[in-house]
Amino acid sequence: LDRARAAGITITSFAETLSGRDDAAREQWWRALYAAEAPMWEDIPFATPTPHWPWDRFYEASTSERMLHDLSLVAYAGDQIAGFSTTGKSKERDGWTWMTGTAREYRGRGVARALKVEALTRAKRKGLRAMGTTNDEPNRSMREINAKLGYQMLPAHVELEKPLA
Repeated sequence: LDRARAAGITITSFAETLSGRDDAAREQWWRALYAAEAPMWEDIPFATPTPHWPWDRFYEASTSERMLHDLSLVAYAGDQIAGFSTTGKSKERDGWTWMTGTAREYRGRGVARALKVEALTRAKRKGLRAMGTTNDEPNRSMREINAKLGYQMLPAHVELEKPLA
């Protein structure tokens, strides 16, 4: 956290960020987050090519009841989004990190780690039992962060997909 703070990074929850905004200002913020996510998404070393979600799917997921806005966090450098981490519900007393990303110009400054630490701190304070996440095998940077934070590997499983279109 100290590295991120020293770089001028502040962290706030989605709930705190959106509090007091009217509908138009909320949509403007969601669109800014979506725009910030696009280059982060492009840089994720997915095991298979994974295109960035279309706006409607991003917005639906981000505003769904499964998203925990008090545990989903955005890192700012001034007014610029330097990174963010989204947390959703998993089971009754668990949380799940859906996405953590850092803007290219802020990588190497501890932003992703600070977001993860703050999310874990808030999740514990909220009374969650555990936090889960997934990592694509090629994403060594995030795997290292998660290992240092105490995430433990679970037994492997095979995930299958049947394209319907």
